[in-house]
Amino acid sequence: MIPEFRATGGSGGGGKGRATASRDHYPEPTQTPPLPVWTDELGRQMRLHTGLDHPPQDHLEALVVMLFGVSQRRPDLLDELCAAASRANLPTPETDSWERALKEVWKHRASVLHPDAHPDADENQKRYLGEAFKCLQIAKRMLDQHNANTSAEDVRTAAAKGDG
Repeated sequence: MIPEFRATGGSGGGGKGRATASRDHYPEPTQTPPLPVWTDELGRQMRLHTGLDHPPQDHLEALVVMLFGVSQRRPDLLDELCAAASRANLPTPETDSWERALKEVWKHRASVLHPDAHPDADENQKRYLGEAFKCLQIAKRMLDQHNANTSAEDVRTAAAKGDG
């Protein structure tokens, strides 16, 4: 993955100011990332960041990973995803609203889990965040492949499971 940065700051006139780069977009995964050999410590760290101590195995576990902590930090995203799931299961599916809502949740979760978003973290913490980010990528791919066949009840259940 090649990160995208936007330069900000700087004086523009060759002065002393220095431009800094800030990340504002985390690209969605195009393939499933490889995971390391699983250990108890890695499992404990995963649970802290994703709500599961292993990579997601089905679409409900993928929802748990995607929605972990969202109800406390950004409840508006959870409400939007529930509404999109309700609309997507009507006789005329509106998968666009589901995809938009899921993309917003992805952006939020990626900004929380990506190791580059935590410049003060030590190397071990960055490694654990990197593995949690890989689990998030796997979850996003699983939900993209599941393609809006998720009910609002599934979303609420996954959010409650991830928070509790």
